[in-house]
Amino acid sequence: QDVKAGAAGMFVVRLIILLELAMLFYSY
Repeated sequence: QDVKAGAAGMFVVRLIILLELAMLFYSY
C-alpha cells in the first residue's frame, strides 16, 4: 500500500506540474 500511495503521490505532483505549465503557455 505504501508503494501505491507513493506512486499516486508522484502522479498527482506530475499532474499539477503539467497543469501549471499549461496555464503558463495559455497565459501568453
